[in-house]
Amino acid sequence: MKLKQAINFNTFRFSLLYALSLSVAGIDLTISVRSGQELTRTALGGTMTYVLIALGTIIAARLGMPLIKRLGPRMVYLIAGTTCILSGMATSFAMQKQQIWLFYGGILLVGIFMGLANFHRILVKDFAPQPSPWDTSLVLLSGVVGSIFGPWVAGIVAESPSDFYKAYRVVIGLGILVFFASLALPQTIETMLARTSKDDRSGDRSGDRSTLYLGGVLGFFSYVTMTLLMTAVPLEAQRQELSSSEISELSQLHMVAMYLPILVVPHLINQFSAQKVAIWSLGLGGLSAVCAELLLKDEKENNLELAILMVIAGVLWAFSFTAASNIVAVNQYGRTHLVARGRAESMPPLGMIIGSILAGALLGSVGFIWVAVFFGIVSLSAFLLLTILTSLKPT
Repeated sequence: MKLKQAINFNTFRFSLLYALSLSVAGIDLTISVRSGQELTRTALGGTMTYVLIALGTIIAARLGMPLIKRLGPRMVYLIAGTTCILSGMATSFAMQKQQIWLFYGGILLVGIFMGLANFHRILVKDFAPQPSPWDTSLVLLSGVVGSIFGPWVAGIVAESPSDFYKAYRVVIGLGILVFFASLALPQTIETMLARTSKDDRSGDRSGDRSTLYLGGVLGFFSYVTMTLLMTAVPLEAQRQELSSSEISELSQLHMVAMYLPILVVPHLINQFSAQKVAIWSLGLGGLSAVCAELLLKDEKENNLELAILMVIAGVLWAFSFTAASNIVAVNQYGRTHLVARGRAESMPPLGMIIGSILAGALLGSVGFIWVAVFFGIVSLSAFLLLTILTSLKPT
């Protein structure tokens, strides 16, 4: 299916909600790690924010599809919008009053919101008149709007840690927009279930349980690697005494690199396969990071190094996670076993937790250079392992 054919109301409504959700994510991911460090005075206290975001995402991943089946997409995302509003209120007040536990509670809530938002890339295919690789890819591509807007707003309204609470107030407004935009979603999943039943009768059983979990594992590795640098670079930039706007620009560059390349992913999936695209992006991303470190090894305080590594991490994620998402979205076993789909969906945020903890531990013990080295090691190891494992089974 071509791009023009894939653009319809169904794609638009899920893309709109994902763009709004990524605007929230853009704000929180830009300043929350620094907010946590500001409140606790430790790097681990900063990286703990990503752990909590990921934990909230796992909660949403496990509970999301059963809730959507029971309450319907519209009601679930009305609840998600309310959760976003509560998160903005909690984090804004906590930063003003220097209340670390209230802040962490708000961060957990935004993680739950972001976890529910992740289902937009799956549901768009469930409700698509004629499913294609463009459905999921276009929803993910809409995240480029949030990837630009979120960090930009954070840099404008929160020029210093004392102003971070203002950025979280913007989250409240975005949560209100999400709430009302959710009214455009389907009330029930009957359409999805009807087509799944039709696909089963026609013999369309694309994938099985192992393929579903392969998509989850690929998503896991894409998040471990990406989060290593996404977490560590802002803290390293702050150690180098870059300005708040410069750090926001690094986050903005990273998030644009995460979403803009998605435009070409459907072409690659159609030409090769989602599995090959995801696995090879891990290998090429790891190799690129190793080359970047070798070329910049003599630069001790190099902003260019930080920017290049953020771009590499973002592009790796764009290809690997988009391809992994397509594997999960089209898998018939996942469509008929929503709990299994939830398990696969919980693997990427688990990778985010591990990446965040590793970034904080490596920064606090051996320094930033080893974060970049570990990024290359994990990416290349995942590439080799998954290449060997998938070669034992036909694609």
